[in-house]
Amino acid sequence: MRILIKNAMVVDPPQSTAIRDVVILDTVIEAVYDSSEISGAGNVLPEPDRVIDAAGMLLTPGLIDVHVHLREPGQEYKETIETGLTAAAKGGFTAVCSMPNTIPVNDNAQVTSFILSQAEKVRGARVYPAGAITKGSKGAMTDCPWPIPVSCAGPWSIANP
Repeated sequence: MRILIKNAMVVDPPQSTAIRDVVILDTVIEAVYDSSEISGAGNVLPEPDRVIDAAGMLLTPGLIDVHVHLREPGQEYKETIETGLTAAAKGGFTAVCSMPNTIPVNDNAQVTSFILSQAEKVRGARVYPAGAITKGSKGAMTDCPWPIPVSCAGPWSIANP
């Protein structure tokens, strides 16, 4: 499916922020044009399946929230990995870094693996779990070798009374 997003304020850090048209083929950005380029002489694009007028809207690269509290495991009554990642994606975030203040604390590869396996079941943002730098977030160093041999965002220190 080819989608044409017209008149969006495109935020493109390597380039500049400007009003542009973006062509998406299936799930891949095929082209980004100044609006005048698309209608200019010699620039004939295949007919899009869908046109979205994004005048007055921002089109940005995926955002990353580096400080979220997913609360699972242990505090699912507050939020689950599924609800947190779904909400993040709906808000325009493609990835989040979850803090280790879960129950049990994410201070070992087993908890990190659990968080990652739960996240795989969700069609939402990606999760990069932060590992606690101290055992139980109580001050004594963890037995966990750094870097952790699973996909962890890195050590994080959170005071836990």
